Order: sequence, then structure tokens, then C-alpha cells
Amino acid sequence: MADYGDFAPTEALADLIPPVDYSAPIEEWPLLLVKLTKFNCGGLCIGIAVSHIVGDGWTWLRFIRSWAKLARGENLQQDEIPLHDRRFVFTSIKESMSSNFDHREYQPPPVVLGLTTAVDEIKKESTAAIFRLTPEQVKKLQKKANEGLNQDRPFSRYEAIAGHIWKCACMARLQDDRNSHQPTVIRTVASIRNRLKPFIPLNYAGNAILTTLTTTCFFKDLLSNPLSYAAKKIREAIESMTDEYCWSIMDWLSQNEIGSEEVEFFYGNPNFNIGSWTTLPVYDADFGWGNPVYMGPAKLSCGKAIIMPSPSNDGSLLIALRFETRHFQDFEDFLYQSI
Repeated sequence: MADYGDFAPTEALADLIPPVDYSAPIEEWPLLLVKLTKFNCGGLCIGIAVSHIVGDGWTWLRFIRSWAKLARGENLQQDEIPLHDRRFVFTSIKESMSSNFDHREYQPPPVVLGLTTAVDEIKKESTAAIFRLTPEQVKKLQKKANEGLNQDRPFSRYEAIAGHIWKCACMARLQDDRNSHQPTVIRTVASIRNRLKPFIPLNYAGNAILTTLTTTCFFKDLLSNPLSYAAKKIREAIESMTDEYCWSIMDWLSQNEIGSEEVEFFYGNPNFNIGSWTTLPVYDADFGWGNPVYMGPAKLSCGKAIIMPSPSNDGSLLIALRFETRHFQDFEDFLYQSI
């Protein structure tokens, strides 16, 4: 197990996950695959491939936690029984609702200036890694994001760290591309369980997340302004996901037939896709051997980062990401030096 180091989502780690034949028709794709790997050291890895069409991260992690609990010989509580009633997100679409919003989430994001598509950037080499932020560094970033601001609700850890990642990516990319007028966006997802009216129960087993984007910014504005500027843009994107806006997205999706190749846009250079697992039950999967020493993604596309809790449970956070190789060292330097 030690051969995998910090479990960065490299090609080697991907071997621990059961493969899926995506060339098959989508209706033949499996909903769940599990692969058990036993190491000579006595360690075990449970690699899981799940269908995101069936459920979001909260659903699948609750499933794994319940699976582990049953494996220990314990019974599930009533609120742990999965709720499969799809009426919460389908039949409640109001007939009067219309898509009056400009749903940029399903339009191509900015590309590198001078190019018309992201094809060239997709082909470029990328590097995967895991960066650790100590509890002190996390607090410093939050303090930095909130400096000089007088607001009722300070920026969260996610808003501060995601804003910091965004700024560092822009600085690193400028070392090569040198165009401060480059437009850029951040993509993330927002849980709608507490946004829809009525609220979706926590044991709802399905997808209860929607994509959201920041407004288009420019490298020069992100880098000339304090961290609060980037954090505010990210907060505004998340807060835009109101009950009305979420229903509008679902109404829009119900009226527009979209293939996966059209919505899987590239969020590498000049953009970033930053998710968070910090509120998910990541380390609850005790199958009777104790809590896992690590749980994280085995694969990431270029331009994607996931902020995760550390298994040390000391307040430190992990950032799993994949970034352009030619910008990688500059990005790592800026990530730590500018805290």
C-alpha cells in the first residue's frame, strides 16, 4: 500500500478501480462496480465505480456507510433507509415555471484567447497531485479572505480556499500565456437538498446537486484584487441557486435534450472546476477493520480539484487536483508561498 504514496489520483491509482466500458450504449453502463485489492502488507482497498446518474456524492457515501454498518452486523436506523421517491425532483416541476434565466451552466466556458475551442488544451499533458493545507494555513486563508470586510457571514473555508486556488491558477498560467485579459470562470456544484421548497429529506437517494458557474472574470481583476474578490464571486455563484433558479434549471433540462458530450465541457486552462467533500461522511466506512486511512478520487480530469477532509482529523485539508504540467510547478509554488 505504501507504493501509492499519498494516493494522488494518478494512472496507477486508477488501477484500483473497476474499469467501465464507456463505448457501450449508456443504458448498458453499470450502476455500481466494486473491486477489492489485497496488498502484501495486509492492507485492503475497496475501489468503487458508481453511476452519477443514479446518485450524488451524499447518496453514495451514505450507501457505503450503511453497507459498512450492515457488514459489522448492525441494523440501520429509520433515517438511514434510502428514500427513492423521485417526486421530490421530477413531478414537482411547476407548470407555470419557465426558464427565464440565462443558464450559462450548459454553455461552453471561456477558452484560451486566440483559440476557438479547447481541443488543443485538452491534448496537453497534465499532472495529478494532492496538496495538504495545515490547520494554520486554512485559518490564514480564511482570515485573508475576510480582511477589512464588515459582513454578517464571513467567507467559509471552501470559499476562501477555492478563491485561493483560482488566483494561483491564474498566476501560474500567466507565466506562460501572459495575457491578463484572459476570461475565466469557476465551476462547482451546489446541493439543492436545503434549497428546494419543500426541502428534500437527507435520506433521499438520488441526485440532488446542480452545476453552478461564477460570472466571467478576467485574470487581471482576480490578481489585482484581494482574495475576497474571488471568494465573493464563488459565493455569488452558490447563492444564485435559489429555489426558483433550481426549478428553472430542471425545467430547462426537461425541455432540452442534451447528450453527455455537450455538457462535459473542458474546465482546464483557463478555468477551474473546484468541488468540496468537506461536509460529506468521507471516513465513516468502517467495515469492522476501523476507519479507512484514506478515501478520495481515483481519477480527475484536467482542471478539476476536490477539497477534502484529512484522515488525521486535525483540521487540516487535502486538495486533490489535476493541473497542466507546464504550469504545475508555478501553481504549487504560488499555492503555498502566497498564504
